[in-house]
Amino acid sequence: MMRINSLHIYGFGKWIDQKIDFNHSSFITIVGDNETGKSTIRSFILFMLFGLSPQQRQHFLPKHGGQLGGKLSIVAADGNDYMIERFHDRNNCEAICYDQAGQRLPSDWLTNQLHGVDRSLYNKIFNFDVFSLQVEGGLSKDQLGQVLLSVGMTGSDRIYQAEKQLQTVIQTIFRPRGTKPELNQILKQLIDKERQLKQLEDSIAIYEKSQKQRMVYQNQIAAKQEELAKENEQFVLFKEQERIYQSIEDYHLVVEQLKQLPDTVYFPEQGEKRYQSLKEQLQPLQTDQRVAAQKLIELKEELEQIQAQLLPTDIRNQLVNRLDEIANYQSHFNEYQQLERQIAEKTRMIKEGLGQSKLNITEADLLDLPINFTTKEIWQQLADQYTRLTEQVPNLDQSLLKLEKNEQQLTTKLNALKEKTLSTVEKNILEKELEQMDRTFVDSPGKKSNPFNQFQKKNRYLNFISISVMFLSLALMIFNRQEEFLILPFVIIFIVGCFILFKPIKFKGEMIEALEKQAEQESEQSIKRRDDLIRRIAQHDENRDAVLLIQQELKQINIEKMKLTEQLAILTMENERMEQSIYEQQDNFSFLAHIPVEFWPDLAKQLIEVIDLIEQRQQLDIDRDRELVWLNSFEEKIRANFADLIQESQLSFQQVLNQLQELSIQQQNFFVQEQRIQQRISQQEGIHNEIRAKMAPLQEEMEGLLEKVGVETEEQWTKLAQQYERWSILKEQKAELIRQIKLHLPDHLVGNILAGQYDSLSQLEIKIKTSQVKMTELNQELNSLYQKEAEQQAILKQQEQSKKVLNLKHDYYFIKEKFNEEAKRWLTYQLALEQIQQTKERFQRSYLPFVLEKATHYLNEITDGRYVLVEFDQTLQQLYLLTNDGDAYQANELSQGTLDQLFVAIRLGISSWLAKHIQLPFLIDDGFVHFDSNRQKQIYAILKDLKDIHQIIYFTKENSDFVQDRDREDQSIIYLS
Repeated sequence: MMRINSLHIYGFGKWIDQKIDFNHSSFITIVGDNETGKSTIRSFILFMLFGLSPQQRQHFLPKHGGQLGGKLSIVAADGNDYMIERFHDRNNCEAICYDQAGQRLPSDWLTNQLHGVDRSLYNKIFNFDVFSLQVEGGLSKDQLGQVLLSVGMTGSDRIYQAEKQLQTVIQTIFRPRGTKPELNQILKQLIDKERQLKQLEDSIAIYEKSQKQRMVYQNQIAAKQEELAKENEQFVLFKEQERIYQSIEDYHLVVEQLKQLPDTVYFPEQGEKRYQSLKEQLQPLQTDQRVAAQKLIELKEELEQIQAQLLPTDIRNQLVNRLDEIANYQSHFNEYQQLERQIAEKTRMIKEGLGQSKLNITEADLLDLPINFTTKEIWQQLADQYTRLTEQVPNLDQSLLKLEKNEQQLTTKLNALKEKTLSTVEKNILEKELEQMDRTFVDSPGKKSNPFNQFQKKNRYLNFISISVMFLSLALMIFNRQEEFLILPFVIIFIVGCFILFKPIKFKGEMIEALEKQAEQESEQSIKRRDDLIRRIAQHDENRDAVLLIQQELKQINIEKMKLTEQLAILTMENERMEQSIYEQQDNFSFLAHIPVEFWPDLAKQLIEVIDLIEQRQQLDIDRDRELVWLNSFEEKIRANFADLIQESQLSFQQVLNQLQELSIQQQNFFVQEQRIQQRISQQEGIHNEIRAKMAPLQEEMEGLLEKVGVETEEQWTKLAQQYERWSILKEQKAELIRQIKLHLPDHLVGNILAGQYDSLSQLEIKIKTSQVKMTELNQELNSLYQKEAEQQAILKQQEQSKKVLNLKHDYYFIKEKFNEEAKRWLTYQLALEQIQQTKERFQRSYLPFVLEKATHYLNEITDGRYVLVEFDQTLQQLYLLTNDGDAYQANELSQGTLDQLFVAIRLGISSWLAKHIQLPFLIDDGFVHFDSNRQKQIYAILKDLKDIHQIIYFTKENSDFVQDRDREDQSIIYLS
């Protein structure tokens, strides 16, 4: 089944970028007032399925600009989702189809899914509104058959287009009185060529002389040929007599047999067939009459049996009225049973709760206990406090022991470090010794006694002076080149500056060598002593830092020990108060002495729940007793009113009610059956009378045939028919034998043969041999004359205008061949046209009865049994309807509402037949506004059944009775604004 899931209108008429989701429904109702765009949506669905011509698309161009087109999401017959997309200005507005994966499908995919159904055929069946209910094309049997044929054969009405095309082609090829058809023109050309060829051959004067001589030979040949022909004719006659000799003998045998029969046997034309046909028509009617009569008897007997079982009307009415109160009784009875079940369940839960508590107390003991929600809170607090103290005290003891152990370890470590730490005096002595050694080993960098520093300072001054002198002398030499006597002093000054610049470099090397020599003079003992001093001072600093850290940790441990001791004291006091509270609760509830405190809250909750269950059961007992009083009162009333109808007094009241209900239903069924049987008897009597009316003309015609031939019984009729058949066969055989003899022999021989004057078979054989010898001699003479005539003909051919004659002959035979080909083509089209017409008739005979039968079924349901038959009148070529009271109406005699209902039934009948091939959605635009509310409900029930085969999309207005009377949960309703 093809189903539309959703549509997305890019632009179409008034709709711009509109999305409508059908929620995978098979029955969709689109509701909106006039001008809300319902018809535009229907046109959009048709546009997506079948497209529109460019001129038609102009009508639906968006009013406010935008692109005309959209998408249609469908579920195909294979159950998969597909997308159909069309654009006004793309791909020539052809459909572009995609599968679930977004892959583009072949261009003919949509046509295959529609099984070739085009827009015209779809509108004939699946798309209609109140103004187009009638099947397009009218009401005739042929027109209804065309719709079926178009689907049954090709899936569209292309078969009719092919038929029209064939008729057009046949008319184009040849028309008996036409001049323009192709075959007519070829025939005219052929006649013209033949006339030209004859004129050319007759007009050749050059042949005259040679023709005379040839004519002599030809005359001689003609004479011989005539003689040979006569002899051959005689030979053929002899051979024909020999060949049909058996027919001649059969003729005389038939004549002898006819002499044994009367000269004339009177019998009506086609009498036996007519009589047999009437008999065959009458036999089923007789059978139907017997069946109808028997059924009528059975119905009357069944009616008597049912009437015998029916109670009086007043008793039935009283029973119905009383039983109307059963629903109220059943409600009270169900309430009573529900209370019993609840009481039993509460009792079970109470026993289960007491058993789980393991306290070995009764319900009364439990109710006497002073347990309430305050008790539960007290027990919960004690259990929480007990759990908390039980967990915290051991943890605090363990933490205190851990701190004491840690304190002992740190004290031991602290004593060991103090022993390794120097005193203040010892540390000062070591530091002074180290300082003295550092002054001795290297002088301070800021002192003037350091020769290297002094050298560096002097060296910087000298370098500055020397560089200044060098640059000055160089500048003077450059700017005083003309005064040569001044150049020499400048050169000397430059050389002196260079000496001053490079002299400190040599001194620096000497200074470094002197310092290295001083460092080598340092003793190894001083170095070792210095390293030992540094190590001892560093070790002292490290031990001092460790001592300070341990002392800080010991101080922190003492603080924590004090906090833990205070917490233990507080917990001890809380524990004493808690134990006192526990003893108090155990005095009030003795069973708590053997139950751990941590389980008390769950026990309290359990006991309170059991107490609540007991109180709930007590209230249920009160309600049950009240219901029981009402039930007993109702039971006494029913037993008193219907004591005569109750079969056994020992039955329970529920059984009594069931018995009365069954009796009421049985009486109602009897009453309905009585009405139905009476109706069926009326219908059956009508059928019986109708069968008798149909039998009467057949019987009269059969009796008339017997009277015409003067017989009274069927046996005499059969005997006369056999005699007439034998006489007819012999007459036909005689006529056929005469025809055969006349066909092969000349009339003068035929007369003699029919009169009995003919040669025997041996005589014919002798004449045939003699004729053969004579023809052989004549053929030899003819061959000699042919040779002479051929020699003369050769002379003539040398003189003829060969090229012109040959071209003319070539054209003549070419046109003749073309004529034969076109004639064959015309005959082929003619045969194809006849075959199509036969096929149409066969399909109409095969499928029209099925459609009419389904249409009858649907019309009967729509009209609630008013019309029982839809049939086609062969004589009047009209549809007619038969009502349940036996009246018949033609379609033009029906009211508009009934006519609409008829064509809805016909469309549904066609769709039922099409469901074998295709299952497409119905598009219905307020198609049932002429129906009354009852018939709208009937058509809705039919469409509801059809929605599993065809998706239904119904367009209607807001206040439509069709929408208001429907079960909205059964459909998807979309409102347009």
